Amino acid sequence: MARVLITGAGGFVGRHLARLLSAEGHEVQGLCAHFEDAPAVAEALGRPRERVVACDITRPDDVLAAFASDPPEAVVHLAGLTFVPEANRRPGLALEVNAVGTRNLLEAARVHAPGARFVYVSTSDVYGDLRPEDLPIHEGTPVHPLNAYSISKAGAELFCYQYARV
Repeated sequence: MARVLITGAGGFVGRHLARLLSAEGHEVQGLCAHFEDAPAVAEALGRPRERVVACDITRPDDVLAAFASDPPEAVVHLAGLTFVPEANRRPGLALEVNAVGTRNLLEAARVHAPGARFVYVSTSDVYGDLRPEDLPIHEGTPVHPLNAYSISKAGAELFCYQYARV
């Protein structure tokens, strides 16, 4: 079974994914932005609290330390500033968390877990206003972000493309 690191493990999808992977026998480490989320994540994992790490993904040294302590074989990146109105009110924060935070995770994986699979969860908002004839979308569909949230997520995707080539 794999050692999987889940960012955003304190969120709805993160907690459920952690529970599923843990039940399947994977060794799961949850990263949470807020330590107060740790008990819920630890409960979802059914594991001791030390398997849940409070980590601000905008701080490169914190991210590097989280990866160095127990390098994962896979990363599922769910963390981010996801409330669109807040991202639009605070575009700098949206870019810092969503784009730069993703870059920090990718760099930590490159340094401490170079063989790890990295799954980035984005949003269809990066494609802008789609018409029915534009569907289905695929990886080659051009992006056309229309707000701070989708711009920050598109930026994160570009970092993923960059690191996939390194």
